[in-house]
Amino acid sequence: MNAFDDREKAFEAKFERDEEGKFRVASRAARMFGEWVGAQMELKDEALEAYAREMVDAAVVYKDVEGLITKAEESLKAKNQAISRHRLEREMENFYHSAAQQNVSNKS
Repeated sequence: MNAFDDREKAFEAKFERDEEGKFRVASRAARMFGEWVGAQMELKDEALEAYAREMVDAAVVYKDVEGLITKAEESLKAKNQAISRHRLEREMENFYHSAAQQNVSNKS
């Protein structure tokens, strides 16, 4: 019974580490995406930083990429910026891959 308990604890610890890693990657990607979208809206300094933080917060609320992209679309429309949904999706995907690579290199 003790070996089973040890395996269960190890599995739970691994699951926790994996979920934490996913959260870090998603947060980092949302921040990079927010900085990029903010730059497209010509935000500077504090406004750009605030928008990037807002996107990280939105990533926690929405828990999916579609919600972030919709939020970005709405922000861009409010600033009269025309960027296609496809491009937003592509940029978010690129940021997600970059964030995942950074996460892996930080573990090394």
